[in-house]
Amino acid sequence: VYYDLLDSRTYGELIARPWLLRERLTSSERVIVIDEIQKMPALLDEVHLLIERDAQLRFLLTGSSARKLMRGGANLLAGRAW
Repeated sequence: VYYDLLDSRTYGELIARPWLLRERLTSSERVIVIDEIQKMPALLDEVHLLIERDAQLRFLLTGSSARKLMRGGANLLAGRAW
């Protein structure tokens, strides 16, 4: 599954309802890609929850500004991501 947060529709849907990330997953989806994650730090809490609930899920989180996340106090998934 691929989410591009530069897409205004995707961004608008998820910024208003971050839990949609969790609700839209099907049992066959094992890899979730979120591009430009720094635009929506709230999604990191959803990722954290999904990792805790299902160890088989894999996330690829990409973006251009890790510093923006660190300055904003975002959940950096310490101990859960590499």
